[in-house]
Amino acid sequence: MTDILLIIIILLLVYLIHMLKGKAEESNTASDGFSYAKVLPDYLNRSCEIIVKEPLAAIDVMFTVKGILLDFDEEWLMLEVKGKKASITKMLRIENISSIKEIME
Repeated sequence: MTDILLIIIILLLVYLIHMLKGKAEESNTASDGFSYAKVLPDYLNRSCEIIVKEPLAAIDVMFTVKGILLDFDEEWLMLEVKGKKASITKMLRIENISSIKEIME
């Protein structure tokens, strides 16, 4: 009985190692693409529209979000969005950006 349990534990460890290697390869290929971190300084403190790659329902961004770009770093950006009653600050990952453009008012 203990032999069977030992075999199951070894198989699970091999499976976990295989999954971790796959995730590491995915992150390496994602970092090779274009990053919007290089063009974000041009949009700092300006009104802009950001189109996301996939819907972000947790922060109420389905396709696009319009606001003023307040701050950013290597991984995140902070956007001030004006609502009906007050302004809301939203934080997005830079890797989720599909497109960005300035809104002329």
